[in-house]
Amino acid sequence: MKSFLFISMVFVFFSCGGSDDQNANQVLVNMEPATAEACPDGGIEIFSGVDLDGNGTLDTEEITDSQVVCNGVGEDGQDGEDGKDTLFLAENEPEGSNCTYGGKALHYGRDINDNGLLDSDEIEGTTYVCNGDPGEGFNSLISIMEEEPGTNCTYGGQALRTGLDANNDGLLQPGEVDSTVYVCNGANGYSSLVRQEDEPAGPNCTYGGKAIHSGLDLDTNDYLDPGEVQSSSFVCNGADGADGYNNLSNTQEMESGTECPNGGQLLSTGLDINSNNTLDASEIMNQSYICNGENGGMEEVQVSNAIWGGVCQAGGLKVETGVDVDNNGTLDASEITETQYVCNRVVEVAQTAIGASSSCMLLTTGKIYCKGAITENTVVDENGPLATIAGIDNAVTLNLGSGFGCFTKPDGTLWCWNRNNYGQLGDGTTTDKFTPVQVIGLSSVASTTAEGNHTCAVKTDGTAWCWGRNENGQLGDGTTTNKLTPVQVSGLGSVVSISAGVFHTCALKTDGTVWCWGQNTYGQLGDGTTTDKLTPVQVNDLSSVNSIGAGFYHTCAVKTDGISWCWGRNNSGQLGDGTTTDKNTPVQVIGLSSVDSISGGVLHTCAVKADNTLWCWGHNSNGELGDGTNSEKHTPIQVEGLSSVDSISSNGYHNCAVKTDGTVWCWGYNYSGQLGDGTTENKSLPVKFLIDMQELFL
Repeated sequence: MKSFLFISMVFVFFSCGGSDDQNANQVLVNMEPATAEACPDGGIEIFSGVDLDGNGTLDTEEITDSQVVCNGVGEDGQDGEDGKDTLFLAENEPEGSNCTYGGKALHYGRDINDNGLLDSDEIEGTTYVCNGDPGEGFNSLISIMEEEPGTNCTYGGQALRTGLDANNDGLLQPGEVDSTVYVCNGANGYSSLVRQEDEPAGPNCTYGGKAIHSGLDLDTNDYLDPGEVQSSSFVCNGADGADGYNNLSNTQEMESGTECPNGGQLLSTGLDINSNNTLDASEIMNQSYICNGENGGMEEVQVSNAIWGGVCQAGGLKVETGVDVDNNGTLDASEITETQYVCNRVVEVAQTAIGASSSCMLLTTGKIYCKGAITENTVVDENGPLATIAGIDNAVTLNLGSGFGCFTKPDGTLWCWNRNNYGQLGDGTTTDKFTPVQVIGLSSVASTTAEGNHTCAVKTDGTAWCWGRNENGQLGDGTTTNKLTPVQVSGLGSVVSISAGVFHTCALKTDGTVWCWGQNTYGQLGDGTTTDKLTPVQVNDLSSVNSIGAGFYHTCAVKTDGISWCWGRNNSGQLGDGTTTDKNTPVQVIGLSSVDSISGGVLHTCAVKADNTLWCWGHNSNGELGDGTNSEKHTPIQVEGLSSVDSISSNGYHNCAVKTDGTVWCWGYNYSGQLGDGTTENKSLPVKFLIDMQELFL
């Protein structure tokens, strides 16, 4: 009699370093039936350790930890003894006839021999959940529904439907179902339950997916509680396409010599950086000598494609080496002594940042590419390639001001480039720099903001620092003198984030309060006055704030309840309260709830809601509201044709949004080609920012 099922398997975890090939020792876990002495009613014993000798087996001397998990006891008729438990078994499906780009194979059946395993002869059916085509990136979805006793399942069970989310709405619609199978309960036992949950991007699923839990409803509450889960499997989304370089390998014969006394081969692997389909000397990432054995058995190298979603999430090369012991000219499985991987690198848009006349993309490679007027007097050809910002290859965050930009590096330093007439680059000069220069005396930078002609940063200790133009006190140091290097904002600590307007700046503190300083002509400081402030003042009647966004002459905040509040200039309805009257204290944005983030331009504002829809209001003569018209709106309207929005950047008279699929869409003013659609015509509806990923390869 048994109350719990167990599965014997071996788990292999790869410990990855900074390069794409996998050379680290493997962590192995063995699960075996427990002895009768340890578990009278059966169970499992779990051994774990590091595969120090690299033989793919957890040897006795490599075991560093063990533990025993025993089965519980039960009575006939209460533990499924008279019926047969339904089991799932999920396995990776390689690229092939079943799944062109790989995926998951879901086997199902009943545990006829009651050993807690879905053995090969017990499999009643298999369904495949396949990854989408490269570049398509559709998510694999699973829908599990209760099946009442009847024609499909005599004693009830589960209906499992699978398919790809073709319309990207996050739901498996009837027209998207590729397969339906029924997993039925046995007679006279507990009901088998299956519960599925969203699995976030992480160690189980690099690009997210679904977690499928199965087990018996021991407490008969018709819900699979955590303690009842007997097995979990993951159906992971595919990558959005192999946006990286091809992997190449070269082998060349080695004569007998120092490296190989009996001769052998030199194996070179790397990425085809210049895309010429040849592994040049400068592109070699790894070399190793594969030497012949003394007994005459030839050392062999076997190179094949690595499957997507495995060790190489975006594909790559699998390199196996060993000695051809039987001299049959083939490296048989038993002869493989070492396996290495050279993986493709994925290139995606990590962040957008826009200036008044430019739009820039920060990629996961750390490179920055722009369209539009990158500098004050330089315009990128709207029909030409993206312009790369020279000297930037490891950026982490990015902000743009008026004709200049700043980015952080992984070491917490801040670097800026281009226009520097007010010292906004922070290098102690007022000389323009067309390659990045480090901001003097600033380290441990957590976040930054840039607008107009000044720059500010928040350090990891919660202090705020600003530099550049200061005629209205926007640097917050109690003066109106321009600063060529950072000065600390007076009396302000515990800062979480910071956002700059043209002549004012605001900061959010850890206690949820907002503090502003600088120009206050339109009430943009929110303190109930229109008097400039040279040091921070608290915004009136505003608390529990979790994000802020400053426009040119107005400011907005989102509270933890998802409600948005704005204050300052309102001549085009950019405050969203249904009027065009300036406000020197916060007013609630009408008809907008569940807001995640907010961003302001010159005379308009946009916000992303929790459902990933995008809403804008205010000035619209250039189409910056994205509703297909040029009429200004004093309350929020939804941007047309744009869903699944992850983030928004607003500046000047245009906006750019990043969708959850990694594509970038822009609309509004386009005089300098900043919308990235290959034209200089304004757009009142979002257009896709044209990115030829081939241009982005390093």
